[in-house]
Amino acid sequence: MPPTPQSGASFRSILNLPPSTPTPTTSILIIIDAQNEYDHGLLAIHEVDKSRKVIAQLLEKWRGAGGDVVHVLHEVPEGAPVFTKGTELAEEFEEVRAREGEEVCLFSTSVLVSCVLGGFYFCCYFGLGGWSTIS
Repeated sequence: MPPTPQSGASFRSILNLPPSTPTPTTSILIIIDAQNEYDHGLLAIHEVDKSRKVIAQLLEKWRGAGGDVVHVLHEVPEGAPVFTKGTELAEEFEEVRAREGEEVCLFSTSVLVSCVLGGFYFCCYFGLGGWSTIS
């Protein structure tokens, strides 16, 4: 059966729920791949400094309100030319590095991940990769 086009409706509207705005008290901020590879590695992004600033501002707002934060870092096999393990390219941007009490997950191979944050339990499965909690 061929895929059908999406309606553009949100999950909440399909369930007849009102729209919501994420807040630090009702949501978890997940920062994915905010790593130096995208700043000055082979995968460098044009004007990445603008993205870094926005991510840092949102993170500070979240932290200031006591919100839960998860940092997801891309991890590759030894010898890979991107996110090179053991180098500065694999590290998270300095201004958004995890602080004590924040979860850090490494993304590498297909795996199911579960975390308990703020009394809530959640699981994630991510495409061709997986996660492993390191803090």
